[in-house]
Amino acid sequence: MYKDTSTTPARLVMVALAHGLALFAAVASSINVSGGHVNPAVTFGALLGGRISVVRAVYYWVAQLLGAIVACLLLRLTAGMRPAGFTVASGVGELRCMILEIVLTFGLAAGVHGVWNGGGSEKREHGDNSTPGYRVNSGRQHLSRRGV
Repeated sequence: MYKDTSTTPARLVMVALAHGLALFAAVASSINVSGGHVNPAVTFGALLGGRISVVRAVYYWVAQLLGAIVACLLLRLTAGMRPAGFTVASGVGELRCMILEIVLTFGLAAGVHGVWNGGGSEKREHGDNSTPGYRVNSGRQHLSRRGV
């Protein structure tokens, strides 16, 4: 499985499409059960946004981690797949990769949260420049959810 490690642009596009389609299938198949929570970062964003309770978030995190463990075991038992190890590209430090992962994960969670709240497509009043899905009430620092 890991003998050919060349990364041509076509291979990178194939890998990106495979990951995107797999995530789409996972979210689509679980949307009616858990709201499509297949990523712990999305669950954390939903918790911070007040969409789920702490108890439900913990249940989702346990289920997500158990699902990842079961998936790894299935790959190992059925196909004999085992990652050789994870490394970063030469010349790229671990700190850079961690910062990039944090920024991209925030983008994913913010995108999902924006979709949950209608993406800010509602007509806003003049001067309301708050984040999509939230509004600042009469100049106070208190954020409140829009009517559900």
